[in-house]
Amino acid sequence: MDNLDFNRPGSFFKGNIHTHSTNSDGSLAPEDVCKAYRGKGYDFLVMTDHFMEVYGYPVTDTRPYRTDDFTTIIGAELHAPETRVGEIWAYQIHRPAV
Repeated sequence: MDNLDFNRPGSFFKGNIHTHSTNSDGSLAPEDVCKAYRGKGYDFLVMTDHFMEVYGYPVTDTRPYRTDDFTTIIGAELHAPETRVGEIWAYQIHRPAV
């Protein structure tokens, strides 16, 4: 990151484009995730809960948590049905060594 020149003219925004809430495997409710990022000075956040059957295919609506100085972008983390070895990402199958 040493090669980034934030002293140049223009606008720069602090944001996170990948985070989860309790709507999938995150530890905070969507409102609390947004509050935490806003409280740390972020300008925007994309809530990307896992779009999987086990979670009820959530697309988290974060519009209620937008303010004049903090915006949210609606998103989701999409998954293939399973890996090529038959495992679902969220649930690793532990097989005994052969």
